[in-house]
Amino acid sequence: MTRYILIADSGSTKTDWILTSQDNGILQVNTTGINPVRDSQDAILRVLTEELLPRIPHPHQVEQAHFYGAGCIQPFCQAVSQSLSDILPRTEIHVGSDLLGAARALCGNEPGIACILGTGSNSCLYDGKEITLLHWDTSSATKAAERYSGARSWATCSRGCYLSHCSGSFSTTSISHNRT
Repeated sequence: MTRYILIADSGSTKTDWILTSQDNGILQVNTTGINPVRDSQDAILRVLTEELLPRIPHPHQVEQAHFYGAGCIQPFCQAVSQSLSDILPRTEIHVGSDLLGAARALCGNEPGIACILGTGSNSCLYDGKEITLLHWDTSSATKAAERYSGARSWATCSRGCYLSHCSGSFSTTSISHNRT
């Protein structure tokens, strides 16, 4: 039997879901955004049952679900975790912040600095598993990097400037400058 992994990247406006398996590749689904600070558990469950569940094949074969989203902090993330457990009762559920998702996507299992740049800008130090130091403004990323010699990633703007030395616009796709 094929086993699937479901991964979500959620903001307040939309959620991007990926259903993947070694045998069947990748299926992408988009739903309404889920933010447990704003949305009730009933509203979250409604999005999952009406928008997600009908569009994924074999939900009973989802082995793990990883949900990373805006507002997924304690105690609010429990509403997302419980709602996912309700629709996927045999699934191992993991819920984390959007910043944790960004850190894991950017750094994998290596320590580093991750930033989300835009309306909800924040940055963190990441130890390869969890966020160890959190900053809510992007200018703090440079300060954090100065204190963390193991950092491998620095966020840059579209012109290649470091965060603390730029008045240009920033984009999440520009988090690519490696520093050794």
